[in-house]
Amino acid sequence: MLNYWFGRAITKAVGLGMIKVDDIHFQTDPYILSKLVASDDEEIQIYLGRCQDVFTSFEVVEDDDFDLFVTPKFRGIDPLLKLDGSFVRLTSISPSFKEEYERISDYAKKGYKIRFSIRDREPHKLFLRSTPIKK
Repeated sequence: MLNYWFGRAITKAVGLGMIKVDDIHFQTDPYILSKLVASDDEEIQIYLGRCQDVFTSFEVVEDDDFDLFVTPKFRGIDPLLKLDGSFVRLTSISPSFKEEYERISDYAKKGYKIRFSIRDREPHKLFLRSTPIKK
């Protein structure tokens, strides 16, 4: 969610002309952040506040009152281990690791619902393996 809120702040700043696209490509992160922090724009300040408190700005929910359905890419690693001269996957020798590996893989495939604590006036538009919900 941090990337989402920070992206919204940058997009707004570019729209206001506070930051140029060249600044994003050729300036440093502290330069961009200082421009955002110095902004008088209320919306930018709200987004930056959400970045600071990212873990309380949303919750994972099971009900139908949600803002976003997320289907993340599973990036689990089942490492090869050398055992008695041959290589085996950890899931083949550790039932507890296999169980957790499969649980997380299934969770990612199934996806999950997020409800924002503070909702924007416009529908959320997230990219990169996320599906916006039309209301």
